[in-house]
Amino acid sequence: MAKLSTKQRQEIKEQLRIKRELEKAENEKQEQLSDNKQQPSLQDIKNMVSEQKKVEAQSNPTPTQKEQLRKIKKNIRKAPKKEDSKKVSWNIGPGDLVEVPKRYSGVDQVLYGIVTKLSEDTRSGVGRGSSSFSRNSSQVQILTTGGFKWFLTKSVRKLEKCVTV
Repeated sequence: MAKLSTKQRQEIKEQLRIKRELEKAENEKQEQLSDNKQQPSLQDIKNMVSEQKKVEAQSNPTPTQKEQLRKIKKNIRKAPKKEDSKKVSWNIGPGDLVEVPKRYSGVDQVLYGIVTKLSEDTRSGVGRGSSSFSRNSSQVQILTTGGFKWFLTKSVRKLEKCVTV
């Protein structure tokens, strides 16, 4: 290797010094720019949060079919139960003229009377919501010649036309 002269060494030193100064100036500019940067906007923060949620969703496996069924059944059990009881309506009301056939009257003659009250059975029990329960349990109070008597509603017939004798 050839030896460098003093003049050459001084030129190299000067070039290195200039390079260092330029690098130092660039570093200062970058620091100033980073200090002058504004805080992230609300939209940037929302985007970052949504990205994090996507990553978490991808990392967590979806529940199995069995777990989904358990959740559905649990929600069904917690849901309020509908009490859609079937209601049977009768075309008999208070003040109607009715006839009670022999087999229901308890005497050997047909009874005639006026409906005074309708009862609605509010007992709870098996089959409460069924129409057969409502049909078989409702009663009417009838004013007959023998006084007030209760009869099953299904055994009473409304008289549409009154026949006068």
